[in-house]
Amino acid sequence: MKHDPYLKNLNYAIFDIETTGLSPVGNMVISASFYDPKTEQLLQLFSEDPAGEEQVLRKTAELLSARDAVITYNGRSFDLPFVKARAKKYGIDASMPLLWNADLYLWLKKYWPMAELVPSLRQKAVEEILGVEDHRTDEIGGAECISLYSRYLQLGRPQDKETILLHNGDDVRQLAKICDKINFLPWHDIAFHDGFFARYENGSALLGPAQLKQKKVQLKAKTLPGSLPASFFDDCYTLEYDSFTGNIALTLFAEQKGDLLFADLDRLPVRPGAFADLVGFHEGFLVLAREQKPLTRECNRLAYAILQNLFK
Repeated sequence: MKHDPYLKNLNYAIFDIETTGLSPVGNMVISASFYDPKTEQLLQLFSEDPAGEEQVLRKTAELLSARDAVITYNGRSFDLPFVKARAKKYGIDASMPLLWNADLYLWLKKYWPMAELVPSLRQKAVEEILGVEDHRTDEIGGAECISLYSRYLQLGRPQDKETILLHNGDDVRQLAKICDKINFLPWHDIAFHDGFFARYENGSALLGPAQLKQKKVQLKAKTLPGSLPASFFDDCYTLEYDSFTGNIALTLFAEQKGDLLFADLDRLPVRPGAFADLVGFHEGFLVLAREQKPLTRECNRLAYAILQNLFK
């Protein structure tokens, strides 16, 4: 996603599924679509019959695991939980603990000023508001895929399969069009409160969410388990890594002067010069909050740099 500095350099795809119902109990995955906006390549999987769902889920889990992140629309509540629940039925490992799900529905709902003024945040409604609806070529809604799939199972009509895949494909391609239009979102705030994926020389981690509590910035992160456990306790920060779970807890203790909270970079495991391009950087100090409001870009950069030290 070209506007989001946290996503644009990652290996990501836009992901969406069609199902026979809203609950993974008693319903199944009809199709899964992956769209790479960088290459404009679309990959689609289809369950030719209920027995074919297992293979679709195995391939879906494999493709998801190969990505740093996926962009979805309400995927945090529906698509990924549905896939994981159905995969569990077949004994497929779909845990993907470090996969970052960038859910545009949640981001627009929370951070888009227009969200409270529009009658609906359905994807097609957002497409109309942003002026990209003309790019859609399908003529059905998601609910109609259910009846079409039922008819496909009965009659095997190829046009029914094609119609379902066209709709599923349009959903991911149109989501890419939405991504191109949402340069107004506060990316650093989103990364601070929602989290972001970080790649290091010797590993990767899923950072966040973070929060500011009085004079402390607290952040949770997750990486793969197995490395040696680590604990660092200092006047300026604490960091604890659980080698069994991969969970990381980082707390930054800020100093206060007036309405500013700041960190002394010389006392942290970072290179102070690496922050010179930030507004909050002043002669070896980094402002983390002003009037108890976090400077999210500065906080994100500092957390990233400290965790980078863990992966040396």
